[in-house]
Amino acid sequence: MKILILCLSFFSFLIKASDSTSDFKCTVKQAQHVAGSGKLDEVRSWDFFLDKDFVVERKSGVIVGKQFKNNIASIKPSVLDHKVNGYSVISATDTQVVSYLQINRIDGAAENAFIFIKNNVVLSGICLSF
Repeated sequence: MKILILCLSFFSFLIKASDSTSDFKCTVKQAQHVAGSGKLDEVRSWDFFLDKDFVVERKSGVIVGKQFKNNIASIKPSVLDHKVNGYSVISATDTQVVSYLQINRIDGAAENAFIFIKNNVVLSGICLSF
């Protein structure tokens, strides 16, 4: 019986550990931009972002997708993995172009909301751990 309990404890630890190291697959659900008035506006020209997917490599912060990339030489992603309730990537180039990704993680939730900001574009949607 002790061996069974010990094995179950070990496997539950592995499952929890693998969850905290899994990558994210994200899908854009809304696209807006910051207008000159300082308000967020939905503009049809940003619709090409809708329903687009990208993948975030959890350890490195590299973001890869057709419309999203931060894995070129001039971009240096910085990861802030809060492990419990959030995950952030801040990427900057030598010319100060900055992007920010925040994934709000809720333990046990299959889907986690995200916000992605680059220049005057604000995207939001859902991420899944895989």
